[in-house]
Amino acid sequence: LSEMGFLVGEAAATEGLGAAALLPSYHQGAVDSILVMYLRSGHEAVAAVELWAGTKGRFELSLDQSYYVGLERFSRISQYVNFPQGSGLPGQCWQTGMPLIVPDLATAKGFLRSSGAESDGLAVGLGLPIMQRTELQSVFLMLSSAATPIARVHEIWGEDPEQPGGLTRSQGTYGGLIDFTAASQDLTFSIGQPDGLPAQAWTSGQPVLIDGVDAMGEAGVKRLDAAREAGLSFALAWPVVVVDRVRAVVLMMG
Repeated sequence: LSEMGFLVGEAAATEGLGAAALLPSYHQGAVDSILVMYLRSGHEAVAAVELWAGTKGRFELSLDQSYYVGLERFSRISQYVNFPQGSGLPGQCWQTGMPLIVPDLATAKGFLRSSGAESDGLAVGLGLPIMQRTELQSVFLMLSSAATPIARVHEIWGEDPEQPGGLTRSQGTYGGLIDFTAASQDLTFSIGQPDGLPAQAWTSGQPVLIDGVDAMGEAGVKRLDAAREAGLSFALAWPVVVVDRVRAVVLMMG
């Protein structure tokens, strides 16, 4: 981090942080906020973040930037992979303009590097399309293992076509958190109401970050008791905006 001119690079290194990912949010075609995610290093960790961007006249996505922990073999494979539109996790996010969760990377038919994921112990993949109006800027991937997950809960929320104004969950993975999984069944949120992080991110069009269980309660997290029992200590709701309209919200908790 210090080599990249990060003002807090030395402090981050002292805390065992090896890299940072900066994710922009766009409004009316311009960046109006940036989320900074710090990533730990360490011999026991297994995780990766990747940024896939257009190449060859934007007909394929290639690896633009990446950070790997405990994934030497997987990182070598990734340098030689390109994704046409609709192919693999980056290509699917590109084609739909929507986020996507792959709950089991080792067995997923749509994850082209599944053999490498299985060999290196990767479990869950999350793809986030970074959109500027209707144009894809890049696809950001987070890949983590069951032992050292980047987040323990991954969900995607969207507007219910049968109930306008309501948000329902289209995907969710819970890392073996049985009680939290049960508390998530049939859960809904109301757009425009401060009754949960997905609704807050959808209404504001801005990321919502909560640190600490007490702060979750103040923010109106509906599954507060289940989150406390599971030992969850942070929550991040990230809106996917296309042409200044929120199309989905990604919720991560850990």
